[in-house]
Amino acid sequence: MGTFENLVSGDNETAILGISERYTGVWGESRGGASGVYGRSPGWHGVYGESDTNTGVLGQSKTLYGVHGVSTSSTGTIGESSSGFGVHGTSGSNTGVVGQSTSGVGIEGSSQRGDGVVGRGRRGVVGTSETYQGVFGSSRDNAGVVGESEAFHAVFGVSRSINNAGLFGGNTGGGWAGMFDGRVSVSGNLYVGGDVRPLGADVAEEFDVEEGATVLPGMVVRLGEGGGLEPADQPYETAVIGIVSGAPGFRPGMVLDTGGGGRRMPVALVGKVMCWVDADRGAVRRGDLLTASPTPGHAMCADADRATGSLVGKALAVLHQGKALVPVLTMLR
Repeated sequence: MGTFENLVSGDNETAILGISERYTGVWGESRGGASGVYGRSPGWHGVYGESDTNTGVLGQSKTLYGVHGVSTSSTGTIGESSSGFGVHGTSGSNTGVVGQSTSGVGIEGSSQRGDGVVGRGRRGVVGTSETYQGVFGSSRDNAGVVGESEAFHAVFGVSRSINNAGLFGGNTGGGWAGMFDGRVSVSGNLYVGGDVRPLGADVAEEFDVEEGATVLPGMVVRLGEGGGLEPADQPYETAVIGIVSGAPGFRPGMVLDTGGGGRRMPVALVGKVMCWVDADRGAVRRGDLLTASPTPGHAMCADADRATGSLVGKALAVLHQGKALVPVLTMLR
């Protein structure tokens, strides 16, 4: 058959209508390397497909693209669905759906209640670019990009450039560039270009606890005969090494040497820490120097002339009598 032309001019008239009770309504085939079916419209859809219970338009290929959409100024392929797939393309050996555009969107997926685009495979979604972002995510009210994994890193970033980072975060509004809810592990060097502002109050370092010793946060501790921590119980003893960090009121902002095994506790090196104080051995005022006391794990007000080598800190609050936790500025001297 050669060229067939059927010209109609009515608003609701169809030039070609194909109806089948059980199979394809319209079939087009080309054996010479051109399109099997070609549709063109100067002001509306070139090809339009609609179905009440199945796919509006289906493209399949055994060796190349199932559906190929090309646009020189706008969207190559657009798929929309209120409850199902916006676009579904399958291929036996190559790409299911390919969209190309020289100046607009290659592929766009839109859904009112579901996902705009879903990818499943060895890699669910792959984005590549020679000069710009491989994958871009944007949201007005929620996360731009979310990564989740049951058994590996939720987000994994690698850079092959010596001058760039595997993971980069910025904030143009003046807020946080990065936030972590949980522990953070750094296996290499850590470089910080701005201020480091931990939310905790002291810098601490972990030590082993002496076997059989009861060591609790806020206690004044010394090194025992085995080299581990135990409560200090001698006044002005020089074996004292500080106050155990983590008692209610303050928490450590940084803890060093956390890689050891066994039972370990952090001892405050610098900063504010809550300390058990025994004021029955002398009332404590703000600014008083503190040292080890005969009460196990407690500090007491120190005589500056006797305290060399045994000071643990300076009191930041008043305790007239009794035993209680008192905020202390760590001072080992």
